Amino acid sequence: EDFARRLSASPWEAQMPAAPFGRFHDHGNSVFQMGANYGNTILLIDRDGNGLMVDPGPCDFENPGRVDDFVADLEKFESQAGLKKIDLVLVTHFHGDHFDMWPVVRDRYPGCRLAAWLPVADVLRHPDDYPYACLLRWYGLGWNQCEVDIGMTRQKALDWHGNPVHTVYLPGHCFVHAGYWMDWNGRRLLFSGDSIQIRGTADELQLLISNHSVPGTDEGHATAYRNALPLGITLNLGGHGSHFENCGEVYAASLGKSAGKDAAAGKL
Repeated sequence: EDFARRLSASPWEAQMPAAPFGRFHDHGNSVFQMGANYGNTILLIDRDGNGLMVDPGPCDFENPGRVDDFVADLEKFESQAGLKKIDLVLVTHFHGDHFDMWPVVRDRYPGCRLAAWLPVADVLRHPDDYPYACLLRWYGLGWNQCEVDIGMTRQKALDWHGNPVHTVYLPGHCFVHAGYWMDWNGRRLLFSGDSIQIRGTADELQLLISNHSVPGTDEGHATAYRNALPLGITLNLGGHGSHFENCGEVYAASLGKSAGKDAAAGKL
């Protein structure tokens, strides 16, 4: 009851999308994004029933039935959305709420592969080598690291059933943070994790639980928008249920705000 009360009291609640498909928002063309509990999970399902999942983390750590609820999500996709198996999982960054359900996915769909940009993969494999906040051990789930099957680079796309998946560097929320983009059923999607986590209006470029990125440098949010702007994205799917379609406009406006702040700082 306390968990539900604090969720309903959140100032973000009014901005969360409706969830017409269980705990997920259906964006059409087999694009699903978790909306409940500010969850991070995104799922694509192709015409053959193959699933690509991004950031398998429902972000509901105080829910004692969280694993059962996540399995129920998967069962709903299988029975009502044509999912046969998930065979690829992407992780945008190393925060535990973005990949803590990976063992559940791996065990339910044997042969599923975990992929991440190489610097992210190294933190997932060797978290004790990094002094970063919000690593998996913070969440007390009984496991702290995981092997990554595929280390991705920005130079070469990863093929998923004939669909190239590209990597883009999106710092700001944390320095070691990737985004992934791909063309899907007539739209160009960007999975932006927490570095671009807004809902259709220009970013104020303030840090959101940022661990080791510095505003106004190449490690900050402005670089994420600068890297995303030329990609021609038509649907941005970010962390914690955030999404918007006026992507080029929002990216450019966010960069404009950044330039204004830099100019103001130079006059001080």
